Amino acid sequence: MAFRASNVLPQAAYTSIRGQLLRLKQYLNAQSSQMGATGYNSDRLMDLVQTLAETTAAMTTAAATPGIVQYARDQEDDQSYNVAAEFTSLQALIDAAIVTITNAIPKSNPGDYLALYTLSGTNQVARTFTVGQMAAIKTELDGIIASIA
Repeated sequence: MAFRASNVLPQAAYTSIRGQLLRLKQYLNAQSSQMGATGYNSDRLMDLVQTLAETTAAMTTAAATPGIVQYARDQEDDQSYNVAAEFTSLQALIDAAIVTITNAIPKSNPGDYLALYTLSGTNQVARTFTVGQMAAIKTELDGIIASIA
């Protein structure tokens, strides 16, 4: 018989995803503030998309952890709390934010490649977006922030 180390315990999964979502909230607060105050460059925008995508993947993994729903209910002392449903709602907000980001980035034709960089001599220069261009994305991020208690 082998030691069973491959199973994720509900406690570990819940603790991990809670920490990740709190860090996401802090990160999104900082990004939203910058979007509302100054320009925002394409490097940061792509980092934002990557962070959001990684978060949805982590929530999917956590939601699939056997026993996590009941564990979360017990931890929150609320037997009506359904952490898997909360993950689904939050993932929908994140997916909407990613779509908004994708739609906000100008595309080059043909091929609809994202127009994120220019070349200055041999240097790659990240595109900078204005506060106005970031307004819809900021609204989406603020919705995600508000949904993480």
